[in-house]
Amino acid sequence: MKLFLHNIFHFSILVFSFFTIISICLNLFPESWSSYSYSITNNIKEYIESEIDKEIVIIGDSRAMAGLAPKLIDPHNVYNLSVGGGTPITGYYTLKKMLEKHKIPKTIVLSYAPFHLIVDDTYPRPIAEDFFTFDEISELYSEINKSDTLFWDNEKLDYNNSEFINLFKAYLIKIKFPTFFSAEIKNSKFLRSSDNGRVKNTITENLGAFMYGTSEYHDGYNQETKYVEFNENNLISKYLKKILNLADANNIQVIYMTAPFNKASLGVIEQKFQENYLNYFSSLKKEFPEVIFYSELRSFGNQYFGDASHLNNNGRIKFSNQVKTILVDEARTHNNVYKK
Repeated sequence: MKLFLHNIFHFSILVFSFFTIISICLNLFPESWSSYSYSITNNIKEYIESEIDKEIVIIGDSRAMAGLAPKLIDPHNVYNLSVGGGTPITGYYTLKKMLEKHKIPKTIVLSYAPFHLIVDDTYPRPIAEDFFTFDEISELYSEINKSDTLFWDNEKLDYNNSEFINLFKAYLIKIKFPTFFSAEIKNSKFLRSSDNGRVKNTITENLGAFMYGTSEYHDGYNQETKYVEFNENNLISKYLKKILNLADANNIQVIYMTAPFNKASLGVIEQKFQENYLNYFSSLKKEFPEVIFYSELRSFGNQYFGDASHLNNNGRIKFSNQVKTILVDEARTHNNVYKK
């Protein structure tokens, strides 16, 4: 019996050592096995750690990242801190981290797809990519446990687990415990450094902007077309309001801008979805009268889309120029909004 327990103990030490070594390697060389989303998330961290200060910061999801080009708006005063799959949860912590280390910007352009006010389809990627600190994870999970709605869409994470189990899993993901990353490790073969390097250079060169779809025409349907109604997620909505309150506390003008749909998608969006969406933003306008909202659902022609959700280069030019015009126009009546 003693020999058996002795062997079990040594085997356990061996297994623990193996997983520890793999975890250390995953943490030391994330660019070698992570998808290109790592480089996108890392862009935010590098900006926050840099000494760069911009008067206007764009915060949003991949539609904002693809559609709003600082170089077209004003390369001297604008930076894009959007992230693929981003929701107001990541947006709040982006703003909070930025304010802790940077001069306060005059204006934030905030832009999220309606879909990303309903669910987070990339969670727990921000944890895996070291966007959240341990304290922020703990804070977020405290809010999750107060909420009565599920904010993520990931079958690997059981929302019905206990508070401790969910938080423990999040910490394991944070330290890159290998069992959570077996697919990425297998698919990458640790050969993604060059690809991630190219993505990083592209993002840096374009001041945070990044193209997702590259087709010259796309008439596919976006994620919103799958929903009959728009029902905002309580937790995500809470973090959107946290962004607006934090901006207000720091005298930052917020301009909320919903990115355009392609014509094909807007043509089939359920009427109830549109009505609920407009009603949601009507209530936000009443609660936050200082925020400038351009939140109505609208479309660009299919020729401006590189895929069902993201603008192509021509669409980016059109949308960026529209936002530039809005910034200049709003500057006439708001002293703390961008002036060219």
